Amino acid sequence: MQITPELIARGYAFAADFHRTQLDKAGEPYIRHPIRVAFEVAHMGPEYELVGLFHDLVEDTACTLDDIRKIWGATIADGVAAITHHEDEDYFAEYLPRVMQNLHARTAKKADANDNLKRLHQISDADKRATMEAKYRKVLGLLSG
Repeated sequence: MQITPELIARGYAFAADFHRTQLDKAGEPYIRHPIRVAFEVAHMGPEYELVGLFHDLVEDTACTLDDIRKIWGATIADGVAAITHHEDEDYFAEYLPRVMQNLHARTAKKADANDNLKRLHQISDADKRATMEAKYRKVLGLLSG
């Protein structure tokens, strides 16, 4: 499927609509996080940008993979499926190996972890902040290896 500028713009509106009521830990609109992730990978192509933009949709909203597949096609839906973490799966034993098998998901996950590292100052609990920093640094190490 050809990803046109119109489909990219539609993707931003789509993601903003699904994330419209969500706030991050600092009380800011959550949509800013997936937009930052999308912008970080956009230079690699529109597929990367959309997977980055949609990386939390299925995990954190009522959006489904079918919703994504109908408009943006299988490549985008497959990338989002790969990057969607399910509560019942082990993060490092199951989730990350799946992410690593899809280049769009892997690239978006690296951008996601980088953005999360940059926002750790928003977490006031020092122990939680240290735990999260260790996790994101481990993720980046594994995804970069």
